[in-house]
Amino acid sequence: MAQNSSAGNPNSGASRREFLCTLGGIAGCAGLLPVATGCVTNLPGEFSDVKVKAAAGGTFEFKLSDPKFADLATVGKVVGVDAKPGLPIVLIRASTADIFAFSGLCPHANLQLAQLGAFDPATLQLTCLHQNSIFDKNGNVVSGPSPKGLTAYAVTFANGEGKVSL
Repeated sequence: MAQNSSAGNPNSGASRREFLCTLGGIAGCAGLLPVATGCVTNLPGEFSDVKVKAAAGGTFEFKLSDPKFADLATVGKVVGVDAKPGLPIVLIRASTADIFAFSGLCPHANLQLAQLGAFDPATLQLTCLHQNSIFDKNGNVVSGPSPKGLTAYAVTFANGEGKVSL
């Protein structure tokens, strides 16, 4: 059985095992720091299954003439976009005159509403098809497992052009 060479020697400092365990603990805590402080973000231009927190403020502008937003010409369509780095949103054609904007990830499982969201223009409700969380026109939870509602953003829309206040 191997003996710890530092055992009984008060001047030898920490053993290699103690040092590595301490180092591993520090590294593990450092890895959790962004999660604990809410500074988790997505890479620009992509959605992911991580919670998103980005600085509020600014605007996002769009035109229906842009091919990225062509689906918004049809009532009931849902289009996902990164309004700015780390801030995915969904734009929803609610009626011929209105477009809604919400946070782009379902709070229940952090999945992309651009791919899993279905909007019903008759009820003005957005459903996440993953586990059937339903949100009203203000982003509030109507039913389902989502622990909280969606962030709703103000949208001005006229003549095929829109602006979302972030």
